[in-house]
Amino acid sequence: MPADILGGSIYNASEAKFTFSPGPIFTDFLLADEINRAPTRSQSAFLQAMEEGYVAADGVNQPLSNLFTVIATQNPIDFDSTNPLPEAQLDRFLTSISLGYPDVDAELHLLGEYSEAGTRDPEAILDKASVAALRDACDDVHLHADLARYIVTLARATRIEPNIKLGISPRGSMHLASACKGYALVKGRQQVIAEDIQQLIPSVWNHRLLPRHGRDNDNIQAHELMQKIVASVPVPR
Repeated sequence: MPADILGGSIYNASEAKFTFSPGPIFTDFLLADEINRAPTRSQSAFLQAMEEGYVAADGVNQPLSNLFTVIATQNPIDFDSTNPLPEAQLDRFLTSISLGYPDVDAELHLLGEYSEAGTRDPEAILDKASVAALRDACDDVHLHADLARYIVTLARATRIEPNIKLGISPRGSMHLASACKGYALVKGRQQVIAEDIQQLIPSVWNHRLLPRHGRDNDNIQAHELMQKIVASVPVPR
């Protein structure tokens, strides 16, 4: 239920008043395993938290961690008793990727050393201050005005494409710009280039598109439509 995720008010008999008891959403990194198996009401409990960083309870906005991040998985093949995420919630996820199968070396690792490695506690490589510093560094990466216009032009093209029922929202444009800044930083650059945008469009935008024909959440069709639009829009140089 939503209250199992968000928390709720519990009566404190000793003080004769209700006290808010935070749920598991009050954390830095929240993993929602097979989120499409959750009831729709439970899925909707994430909406305000993922967008605004607050949980509204009894008329009070309870702030979440500054590092609050949701990582979710979906079962891609067994759709019995599942509830596809609504478009409004899909739009709040920065990226959506398919992990696929491991390569040969990784699969051999699963058969051999994985069991032993899984018994050891992982070694921390970042602390909260380091993560916050990385986020601030992403904000300092430069996005040229021409590239910003390129992102907006691509997004607006999806809204008028006859074969797309639901195009990219302004939030999708903002997320792509943010993702490109982070990608440029990882590549050791202080500015975004056009290739960054084209590289990240599939993972940042495909899950937001709703094709007019075919099955909902058809990422293959969405990818084909998006690539057609990318090819039709001139790249700024």
